Amino acid sequence: MDRITSVFGVANSSPPHASWPGPKDPDDDHLFVAAKRCGARYVVSQNTADFPPIVASRSSYDGVEYLTYENMLRMIGRTQTELLQYW
Repeated sequence: MDRITSVFGVANSSPPHASWPGPKDPDDDHLFVAAKRCGARYVVSQNTADFPPIVASRSSYDGVEYLTYENMLRMIGRTQTELLQYW
């Protein structure tokens, strides 16, 4: 049980990480906090209305960039068809 607890403890949504200021869905804050706590560089979501503000053509805040599924595929140089062949 200690192993499971330590793994899931990474996604604890308690402070010290606070998401960006401004209008957003507070129910999405846990995604940013979990990304910061586990050292993720990206969050992939289609919920673009609640992405951080765009700066220099990127939606990022405090080292975490938010990407749509399509942008993530472009970034890794794959198409949806190519990835589906592995499923």
